[in-house]
Amino acid sequence: AAALLFFGTLTVFLTTYGFMNITRGANDSYVIDFYDVQDEYFGEQVVVDFMTSEVQIGTVEHEDALRTLKKRIEDLEFIEKPVSSWFEQYDSWCDGEGCCGDGVSCLQSWLASNASDAFREDVVLDEAGEVAASRIRVLSLQADTTDGDVDRMNAMRATGDDLPVWSTPFSTTFLWLSRYERIVHYTVQTLLLALSGVFLMNCLFLPLKGAILVTGMVTLVCLNMVGLMSLWDIQLNVASLINLVLAIGFAVDYSAHVAEAFFTGNPKLSADERAMQALSEQGASVLNGGFSTLLAVAFLSLSKSLGFVILFRMFLGLVGFGLLNGLVLLPVLLSLISD
Repeated sequence: AAALLFFGTLTVFLTTYGFMNITRGANDSYVIDFYDVQDEYFGEQVVVDFMTSEVQIGTVEHEDALRTLKKRIEDLEFIEKPVSSWFEQYDSWCDGEGCCGDGVSCLQSWLASNASDAFREDVVLDEAGEVAASRIRVLSLQADTTDGDVDRMNAMRATGDDLPVWSTPFSTTFLWLSRYERIVHYTVQTLLLALSGVFLMNCLFLPLKGAILVTGMVTLVCLNMVGLMSLWDIQLNVASLINLVLAIGFAVDYSAHVAEAFFTGNPKLSADERAMQALSEQGASVLNGGFSTLLAVAFLSLSKSLGFVILFRMFLGLVGFGLLNGLVLLPVLLSLISD
């Protein structure tokens, strides 16, 4: 009962804290140094182009869409004001000049005039004189965290929703923000697939309840690792995802051998006695395996590279949690379920 209470409390705390506080981003990258210098000397701003294509000037629906797009951009609190739009300037010029021709001829006249000097590169015409592509260029303030930048990217992408013209924003920062936008989905998907493989393989060698318990121990290690990542300020990215997948493979060793020894033990013994026998047969080997794994990565803790230090921290966590769950919690659950 004491073991169950301890592990239950530990898992609930680490899981809750982990999922509430884990962040996405890079722990160690030359990109971080670049943006630190840029933010300090040039301001925390990035250029964003809101692109549109196949806009039919003279069509009320399309012109209203361009006005709506500019209004939505201005409504974003992190966009620097004022927002200058080529269509807004063209519209004002048409009102002042009293342009009475069709949309194509009016647009060509505006592009040929001095009034379009600041926006001439924002409009590209096709052979028929229609707008093949156009853009609204703005400055966006960066958030303090990667999660905040991802939210701002999604908010900018939403400005083109439900418009009759195609519209999407783009910035060079989106190239890496898009990766972090999907990292949670990929993490959950990858871990679930890996855990499913663990369960199926254990079903080949253990009774069903044994396979469920071993898979449960491996799942607990993953949940504990998420909490450790939050406590140790390890952000969720491709590198830490790989380490989580590796944790599943190592955690199987710390539990499957004990479970296999338990179910192949003397059936005449009680569940408690079989649990003790399993630990006496496999406990030392499992413990040695864990410490040898930890010894293999111990020198990474002395590295000057934060990436190697994080690798050591995560291996320290997976060995510690794996051994605790496999050598302490699992035997207790085996004896209780078997009874």
